[in-house]
Amino acid sequence: MLNLALVALLSGSLLLGSPDGEKPDGTKDASTTQQASSEASSESVVVVGDSDEEDIINDTFTLGRSADEAPVKLWVSYAYSVLSEVYDADGTEIDFEASGFVPGEVTAQRIYVGAQINLINFPRFKFGGGAQLGLGQNVFEVSNGTSQFPVVTPVGVTFGDVPYSEIETAFGLQSIKLYGMLQGKTLGLHGGYIIDLGEEREFTTDNISNVAGVQGGTATGITRRSNFDLTDQQDAIFFGADFDYPANWIRLFGGIDYFMILENDVESRLSVVNPLDGTVALQQDGEERLDDGNDLIVMKAGIGFRVSFFEIGAAAQIRTQLERTVASEGLQNQRGIPASGGHNGSLIPYLIIRPPNFPAALSLKGAVQREYADYGYALGGGNDLKTDFGFTATLSVGFN
Repeated sequence: MLNLALVALLSGSLLLGSPDGEKPDGTKDASTTQQASSEASSESVVVVGDSDEEDIINDTFTLGRSADEAPVKLWVSYAYSVLSEVYDADGTEIDFEASGFVPGEVTAQRIYVGAQINLINFPRFKFGGGAQLGLGQNVFEVSNGTSQFPVVTPVGVTFGDVPYSEIETAFGLQSIKLYGMLQGKTLGLHGGYIIDLGEEREFTTDNISNVAGVQGGTATGITRRSNFDLTDQQDAIFFGADFDYPANWIRLFGGIDYFMILENDVESRLSVVNPLDGTVALQQDGEERLDDGNDLIVMKAGIGFRVSFFEIGAAAQIRTQLERTVASEGLQNQRGIPASGGHNGSLIPYLIIRPPNFPAALSLKGAVQREYADYGYALGGGNDLKTDFGFTATLSVGFN
């Protein structure tokens, strides 16, 4: 009897059920469906090489990965930084000096507006181009208690009181960057042209007091710059390569860019003082040739982690100026620093926030692009700027 009961029970289960968990009425058993869904989900997880790529182009690596479903990308950024020190040839931190003589602090503000369109927008291959317009302002404040303004006399350079406490550029255009890009699954190439739109040099006339070695201690009719440089007054060609190795929760990225600075002529003026009475004995007006040898190489490598709708990470960066020193934005050499090129190593932390059901992303990075590339939190360097504080906040559309 027991055997007959077992046979009957087994026969009933075969008639009423099915191997895939389907009930007689055509519906599936909930537990079986949930298990199948879980197994399918686990099989679809790809540790490396999901469908997200990144078009970093040096400006956009902290915006997130390029979204395949959005061939047009848009972004707007605001940046703020403070600079008061530079590295000398030995890597020692010393005060920044405007025009190589006047110690002080530079406060910089920047606004960037960018757009990129991918004409070919396949998951494993993209081809497109973009543009980024830069605006900004540099404000230089003289350090308290300094008397370091240079006055040129026939017998040499002497110094007097600085005739200003602050000098600045008007908030205006800096440059426009035009570029094209090719992007594969992991590797990409890009290049373009940067048009300098910075404010031209302006001059004014002052009387300089407490001038050492000049009769009466005052030099009259001295010509000096009345605005502080926002750019180096030179266009540039750039090209580079990048990589992005994406996964579900981790991202490795990096790249190298070469900026080839082009020559240009800018206005130049010089006052030579008669030391007997302090009046201008010779006024030289002309043009200064800005050569094309001061190229810039920028290398960076970073890692990011994705948790929910956040991505947090950091990039290490090395900038190398090949010929002159801190020439970006026309920040000139200063005493004790040879004009033989320079380098700066920095760390650039970043955070990206992608709110659910919101078509845009917010990002924050600990760096500011001054003219050609970022300056992050300085780790060391020589013959280059030492960045004290800076951040860039960006609102972007078209990035995952």
